[in-house]
Amino acid sequence: MINRKYGSRLLAGAACLMLAAVCMAGCSGSKEGTPDPDNDKGEVTMTVSDPKENTDSQNTGNTGEGQADTAADTSTPANEVTPTAEPTPTEEPTPTPTMSPAELYQEGIEKSLLSTGNNYRLKRVIEKARNGEDVYMCALGGSVTEGALAKTNDEGYAYLFADEFRSTYCPGDGSNLHFVNAGLSGTPSALGIIRYQQDVVGLLGADPDLLIIEFAINDYNEPTKGRAMESLIRRALEANEDCAVILLYSVKRGNWNMQDNYIKTGNYYSVQQVSIRKAVYRTNTDTRIAEALYFADEYHPTSYGHRFMKDCLMNLVKTVDEEEPSEKIKVPDNDYSGADFKDLIMLDSRDTKLDRLYFNPGSFSDTDDAVVQMYFTKKASFANNLYHKAGSSNEPLKLKIRCKNILINYKTSSNKDFGTAQFLIDGEPVATADGYSQGAWNNCNVILILNEKESAEHTLEVKMAEGSEDKAFTILAIGYDE
Repeated sequence: MINRKYGSRLLAGAACLMLAAVCMAGCSGSKEGTPDPDNDKGEVTMTVSDPKENTDSQNTGNTGEGQADTAADTSTPANEVTPTAEPTPTEEPTPTPTMSPAELYQEGIEKSLLSTGNNYRLKRVIEKARNGEDVYMCALGGSVTEGALAKTNDEGYAYLFADEFRSTYCPGDGSNLHFVNAGLSGTPSALGIIRYQQDVVGLLGADPDLLIIEFAINDYNEPTKGRAMESLIRRALEANEDCAVILLYSVKRGNWNMQDNYIKTGNYYSVQQVSIRKAVYRTNTDTRIAEALYFADEYHPTSYGHRFMKDCLMNLVKTVDEEEPSEKIKVPDNDYSGADFKDLIMLDSRDTKLDRLYFNPGSFSDTDDAVVQMYFTKKASFANNLYHKAGSSNEPLKLKIRCKNILINYKTSSNKDFGTAQFLIDGEPVATADGYSQGAWNNCNVILILNEKESAEHTLEVKMAEGSEDKAFTILAIGYDE
């Protein structure tokens, strides 16, 4: 039957076609378009040419592969458009909710907590603080710890953390908390272990109860290859069995730091670990806190960034405070990768007068006043240095000691009066160091010139290298481990 929708049009069109077909049949004898003698209802059937046989006007809607369609059943008039089928409903993916800056800030704080470790020691620190007992806290690190590029250094994370810890856990005026910021610009963990006795224990007046260690950026190319970091951890834990150590991993712009080198060491000693890298960055290009908001330059946080670091540290402390206590553990008997420098002794010009040492400064007998200052003390960090003044003689410095390793801390200056020194162990040249560097700012540099497994008697000599005899050079300190 003719489709009702199109019936009237088809009947009218079919009548015209019948007349045309009769005329054509009379002229050519073609059967195309003639009435079907089997159709007793007066309907008209038509054959449609195979589109493959008509290259001038193909029917792109034909899917019958050249088979004829029956007009009364399926054909659509030329001036009608076939209705488009309703699409199958598909489930739209749920959009990721957009987080507010406050939510991202909080998420970053939560992500910063890498490990609460064994919480016994840190819970003990909190308990002592609450009870009004003396608590000795120190932050040891580089310029980030010192508070560089905050509006003032006092807005650095270490000062902010000490203040909030005091107001949260200490009774009264909080005078039972004793805090030292041992941050020093441009220094790695190798220099941290050299100055540990002077700048941590010496300034605190006791071994720390809580020690924050922050060298995750400055330890790039650090000469002991991680052993100085482990030495700091072990030294603190062995000196005070209740000392809580927090490894704080600051971050460089671009999502980089050295935390992957130290996380396993921290886990081995079950210390607490906080990652600012993980807090700020989701990926290398996706941040929770905009880089322009967190960073003042490539390395240092803004005041906002320092507050964020403080909040990450306080999150650790508050989390531990709410946890169930861990069992007290002892320091592992064995090192993880090597704590060869944990008992390092620092020498400077004051030790040339000791009877127990043969320590002749030679021509390194002057004092260099142009050295870096420690912000916390407002004093020269290595005031008792060994300075070879430009134009002086080239008499070698000589030191005879029993040791297994020696670290040298020396100054680099942008003053071209400074030159290269040569280091000898038992008469054999082992290293040179250039005291001049374009762009230097009287900063510290550390080199390892003796690295043995067993302790033995050794003689250290230092003299100006050939071509630099009339130049200046400053040895800030010498560190050795017996």
